Amino acid sequence: MLEGEEKLVKFVGNRIAFSCIGRVTSLNGEPEKFITVQAISSVGNTEETQTDSLGNYRIRGLVPGNKYTIQLKLEDHLERSSPYQIDATVIQSDVSDANFIVFRKVRRYDITGIVHADDQWLHTLEVKLYDEERASPDNVLIKKLGPGNFFHFSSLPNSNYHIAVSTSLSSRLYTSTEDVKVIENLKWPRTHVELKFNTSFIQDSQDVPDQSIWGLVSMVGMVLVFFYWKWIVELIKKFRSEVDLIKNKKLSLIHI
Repeated sequence: MLEGEEKLVKFVGNRIAFSCIGRVTSLNGEPEKFITVQAISSVGNTEETQTDSLGNYRIRGLVPGNKYTIQLKLEDHLERSSPYQIDATVIQSDVSDANFIVFRKVRRYDITGIVHADDQWLHTLEVKLYDEERASPDNVLIKKLGPGNFFHFSSLPNSNYHIAVSTSLSSRLYTSTEDVKVIENLKWPRTHVELKFNTSFIQDSQDVPDQSIWGLVSMVGMVLVFFYWKWIVELIKKFRSEVDLIKNKKLSLIHI
């Protein structure tokens, strides 16, 4: 080129690689972040990336003319995806709308146990399970015992639990020791616990019914006196007059 000369130069670029673009969400449409997405070519080459905070991803470096299988790398906390995979052929454009719905594993746990108690009390016992994180009357699970002492709570979410044994025996007649235990973070599919229950009869409790009966008798007597006092007064007068008559007869016989 000569000094000061102007020329028009046209540059033409050819893309040698393309991308796969998509989004990963949960079943209810929430974005799933940090999910690994893979593009596996027909010859075994793999490109991968992770979703961002919005669930979006972009896999780069896909070679034109190759066939790819797009799929998620399922970690331990993931159960499956829908679809399981997407087959795509890269020609001269990006692969778009390669979207997935991911299903997370729902871990469930069981709590089993036995209650050490005298067989005669088992039919009065029940085991209550309280969830600390969902504390409300509706979230209290109850298992009644009898004739055996075994209990089983199944399909529980991972949480902190309080488990206790209680009795239907009257606290006026019996003094009972009811066991309570705390289970923190269920680590195994099944957790086994053992509870204890002891009770004894209150010796003075046998006097309670007698006191109640005498109180009832006294109350009934007061009611009768209130409503029939005139009749009672007349009855007393009649009784006294008969007594006086008998006394007078005895005195007459003595004088004779």
